[in-house]
Amino acid sequence: MAYTTPLFHKSFHTPGWHGDADTPVVDNKYIDKDTGKVVVVPPDHAEYLGPPAIDIIISCLHDSNEGGTGEGAPHGHRRSMRAFPMDALLRHVLRVAYRHKHQGVYIDSVMATPFAIRLTIGGDFSSDEYDTITDEMMNGIWDVTEEDEGPVKEKKEDGGGKK
Repeated sequence: MAYTTPLFHKSFHTPGWHGDADTPVVDNKYIDKDTGKVVVVPPDHAEYLGPPAIDIIISCLHDSNEGGTGEGAPHGHRRSMRAFPMDALLRHVLRVAYRHKHQGVYIDSVMATPFAIRLTIGGDFSSDEYDTITDEMMNGIWDVTEEDEGPVKEKKEDGGGKK
């Protein structure tokens, strides 16, 4: 069995982001935007990854009991932030969708910016299946290896003409 390198080595550090103040937290402190004072955060404050982490938002086209499999059809959006390069995250999310196409999963739309991926998927799946698929899209990146990604084929320039 060949040695495979996990992709988590591509993850990077991002500062924590104070949920209420909408500002970075450094050394358990942040600057209050209204007063300009440095505030020490309480131990139970809500903090999440901030820029340059990638925001992933996944929605279901059938966001009601009228679509999907009827009773128990998917509801709501799934959202997370991951500190990985955009190309690795986007490739991972699209590959997960492709792997689940046998379940009828399809991509309705995808939008990617430097700091966000917004994906709308459709298909005939239950709420539990939707949870499993979106969990794999958002959290499976930690388990991906370079071998899973496969080689990236570069386009070779031939000088403009055929030989």
